[in-house]
Amino acid sequence: MLFRSGKGCGVAAGVAFADNFDGNFWGNAVLPSLLHQDPRYYRLGHGKVMHRILYAASTTVICKGDNGHWQPNISNVTGNLIAGGISNLYYPAADRGVGLTFQRGLTVTATGGLGALAEEFYPDVASYFSRRHARKDAAKANAKAGSAP
Repeated sequence: MLFRSGKGCGVAAGVAFADNFDGNFWGNAVLPSLLHQDPRYYRLGHGKVMHRILYAASTTVICKGDNGHWQPNISNVTGNLIAGGISNLYYPAADRGVGLTFQRGLTVTATGGLGALAEEFYPDVASYFSRRHARKDAAKANAKAGSAP
């Protein structure tokens, strides 16, 4: 892609930032307002792990509308495709085209699924390590209190 054209990592990072910014702007701000969709992620927070993984992944293509009902997440997918189209303005000529536009847009959509996984499970992981740290501190305090004269 951009590395083939002799550009450095800074250009590639800038292009990746622009792609993500465009996708977030269109898919999480402009289109949800116009289509009355809620771009927020609603954490499930309970149930079997596989169910939570599938739920998190599905939120890239389904969302709650302003009416509270689940519906196709047109704003997210379309916003990412719009961002893919905008990227044709700054990608080299060899890296432009309809196929690449869809590829970029759907890649950003899939990446959003990874972000949803992080939002779903991060509180559980943080809580686990927090409790573990508290247990170690309590054990140290008990050991210190037991050895005091």
